[in-house]
Amino acid sequence: RYERIGKPHLTARFVEQVRFAGFARGLLSMFRSGALGDRSAQYGALRGSDRDVLVITGEQDAIIPAEHVARVRSQLPPHRHVSLPAEHNLLLTHPEDVVRALSST
Repeated sequence: RYERIGKPHLTARFVEQVRFAGFARGLLSMFRSGALGDRSAQYGALRGSDRDVLVITGEQDAIIPAEHVARVRSQLPPHRHVSLPAEHNLLLTHPEDVVRALSST
């Protein structure tokens, strides 16, 4: 799959992630819950919330296109956006930056 998008090096990262306890169960749960489908209703529901919303994206993400990020952001209430010099797996490659973004919310 990663070879098709020109990112074959992500295959090794995925194999590494699968070794973490609970990863396979979490991935299966994500597929079963429809988390990869249209979440417009859930994003729109946040408009009535008084909670802070933070969107963290990777500038070199080849998995989620920039236009998808823009569409999601357009459905959210006013929010803070942090763009990191990272690919899709920014939680693995830039954990300190993610923690910093979360801590400053």
